[in-house]
Amino acid sequence: MPHSPVVPPPIPDPTPWPGQQAAARPVIPPHLAPYQLAPAAQPWTPPAGQQLPSAAQPWTGAPHPPGPPYGPPPPGWEPPLPQPPARSSRVVVVVAVLSALVVLVGLVTAAVVLLAPKTLDMERVEAEVVRITRDQAGISPTDVRCPERVTVETGGTFSCSATLDAQAVSFSVRQDDDQGNVTISGSGFVVLSRVEENLIEQLRQRADFEATADCGPQGRQIVVGGRGTRIDCTIADASNPADTASVVGVVSDDQGTVTFESGD
Repeated sequence: MPHSPVVPPPIPDPTPWPGQQAAARPVIPPHLAPYQLAPAAQPWTPPAGQQLPSAAQPWTGAPHPPGPPYGPPPPGWEPPLPQPPARSSRVVVVVAVLSALVVLVGLVTAAVVLLAPKTLDMERVEAEVVRITRDQAGISPTDVRCPERVTVETGGTFSCSATLDAQAVSFSVRQDDDQGNVTISGSGFVVLSRVEENLIEQLRQRADFEATADCGPQGRQIVVGGRGTRIDCTIADASNPADTASVVGVVSDDQGTVTFESGD
């Protein structure tokens, strides 16, 4: 037998019965009161006499460099060549042992025939100039010219000119006594072969290092000039000619002393 649907009892009318007092409305605490939205914010305006800051200006500097391109390289592009590693040079190390050396044609005493009345045989003096230069420098001067007549005088001096390696040079002559003994010395020129020989010998003795040396202008055998004259040299390892170092020599006095320093 089917059941009848359950009908809920009617909700009583909150309206009070006649003669009955209405119930008081409950009081809602302030913190439980419905939230009230604040009034909409008004736009801000600066005080009188002031202006709003201007908008930021766009940046006008140079653009950033583009990054590496993607894809295949353009036609003709080649990768950069690798840099060679710094070389370690034995020559650069050993040139520090070089010291000053004397490379002018040295002082040589010669006996010159005396002529009557008490004058020097100038042809003999000129011949001695040629001999001394050839023996010490390995080069024979030409066109040697000395004064035509020189009276014998102890301590007396005079000069002779000549051509050496196609350059004009001079020689100093000093009379040692009144018997015709004189001292002849080259003046104002440096024999490059002597510089090279001295450099090689110094490196051999001081550093036990075998080297080759090439000094002065190409094709020249001498450098003309006195104090302050510069001589450029290249020193190479005899066992490795590609290992080289530059050396700069300077004539430091009238006696032909040359001092060296590294040019690298």
